[in-house]
Amino acid sequence: MRALIIGLTGITGAITAAVAGASAPAMNTAGEADMGATQALKLERETRSGEVEIRVIGHSDNAVEVSYHLDVKGNSTTRHSGKTRLKPGVEATLSRVKVSTDGDWCATLEVEQGEDRYTLEEGSCPAS
Repeated sequence: MRALIIGLTGITGAITAAVAGASAPAMNTAGEADMGATQALKLERETRSGEVEIRVIGHSDNAVEVSYHLDVKGNSTTRHSGKTRLKPGVEATLSRVKVSTDGDWCATLEVEQGEDRYTLEEGSCPAS
């Protein structure tokens, strides 16, 4: 599955060392915090003149299966979906995308993690 994800994003992904820090609680389908689970995925961004790079990072203290859909809008739109099982205590880059932008951009990550679903956003996303 990892080879497929790397092939789809056109990058060379790498497993990186785990980073210390607590994750935010996952939100259940009712939009309430589920204190029994933590969000295994997060978005990281790097902006440069005329472009933004978005990375989907996975990390969990326990083995967990996650499905995700990433939608990044700038001067164009790029999408990537995946499903993987995270190894305990290992941080992994699951997706990396770049888009050109003249200023405004929006990255939306929809995640299904067990029974929990949550959405993460970065950038100048319109209010839902």
